[in-house]
Amino acid sequence: MAGLSIRELEKYSWRVQLFIDKVNKGDGFVTVKDEVVHLDLDFKKFKKNPKFDEFISEILRQTQKTSKVTPRTTSIVFKIKGTSKVIKLTDLKKTKEFGGGSAVKNSSSDKTTLQEVGFLVALDMMLQGQKNIDNYVPSSRMKVKADIKDVVLFLKENHDWMSSSFYGATTVYNKFKSSLKSYNFHHDDKTFNEIRATGKKLSGLSNADKWNPSDVYLIKKYAPDTLNIITFNEYIDKSGDIIGLSLKKGEKEALHGSVAANVILKRFGYSGVSVKYKENNESFRNDMLKFLNKIKSNSFKEIYVHAPSNNIIESLQTMNITAKNFWNSMPPSLEFFSKADDIESMISYGIMTAMSISPESCPHLKLEGGKLSKMPNKDNKLEIIRLRLKLNGDGDSLIDFKFNGKQMKCQLRSKGSLPQFIIIKTSENPNNLFKLSSMK
Repeated sequence: MAGLSIRELEKYSWRVQLFIDKVNKGDGFVTVKDEVVHLDLDFKKFKKNPKFDEFISEILRQTQKTSKVTPRTTSIVFKIKGTSKVIKLTDLKKTKEFGGGSAVKNSSSDKTTLQEVGFLVALDMMLQGQKNIDNYVPSSRMKVKADIKDVVLFLKENHDWMSSSFYGATTVYNKFKSSLKSYNFHHDDKTFNEIRATGKKLSGLSNADKWNPSDVYLIKKYAPDTLNIITFNEYIDKSGDIIGLSLKKGEKEALHGSVAANVILKRFGYSGVSVKYKENNESFRNDMLKFLNKIKSNSFKEIYVHAPSNNIIESLQTMNITAKNFWNSMPPSLEFFSKADDIESMISYGIMTAMSISPESCPHLKLEGGKLSKMPNKDNKLEIIRLRLKLNGDGDSLIDFKFNGKQMKCQLRSKGSLPQFIIIKTSENPNNLFKLSSMK
């Protein structure tokens, strides 16, 4: 593991304060040889949170007999307390507490967990009136599985997530204010997982996120009537016992959600997709023609294709396959759309399920950047614009739609096997389209 250095200490002010605090507490430093040494320094009269130049000047003042300063370099050498030995700054290991490696690599928790619990840490700090994360001690309301030390280190290492966590926590605090003190904060503990397991079971949805995508729950108490999904959802939504929060950082290109196409087919009583091809041969082209003709005959009219020409057979014959997952995406997508008599209803349900706002989904709060909104709600409006099928060798089919007036797109593409509805916030309006009804 790498050693500390002037440059490494300069990167983050918290590292400087940590160095000072360790000396003042009499804590040892680990060397690159995995030995523990105590430095012959005294910062007890030194001011808190000094500027970096002031910190270095103070160290040089205390180590003037051992350290060397030249016009080009500064070499800091400490005396080891209780001995006549000395040690260089660069021989002190950049351990985990100083951000050695990464919090994710060294933690039993994954990055997503550290991000989500980081929000709860920020909210807990606000309720405690604590502004310095170095002094943070978790309150009894923190009911999380992750190691808080790892979470704090992750936030220190990732200032963008530190800022995002406190920005989101401020939004939530401004809405609920001091009433939050009556709630415990849950993430991946027994109660958290019990809520999700019950919601998944009663809703019949494919996974708990499709029922309720909340990443954290703020819980006053948990005493539901679990007779059916309607009463359970009403309890989560209206009792005031639970606040579910779905945390979104707010990236413009972020995936909004996904759901397997076969799950949607099953919901509408159809069999799953099963086509399997490996080459652009006659069998493939005949089946694709059959699927396209079936799609043309359904009740959804706004169907377009990306194709070399407006001749179906010619397009299929000359199609240049460029996408890595083409055989797992485009052919199954055409079979998928060919099954439905009411394709618009199936598409709408697929999009809503991917976004966790299907009729069986549970209301929750979505925190995206500094905006807090309730999802789903009665004012949500979904409008399908068009279906775009790829006959040009690309891998996915696309659905353009508007959600509450904002245009987005849904890709029906493979994620390793069969296609899934995948919602993306960006939109596009390409010109190289033929309307399917006009094709020969």
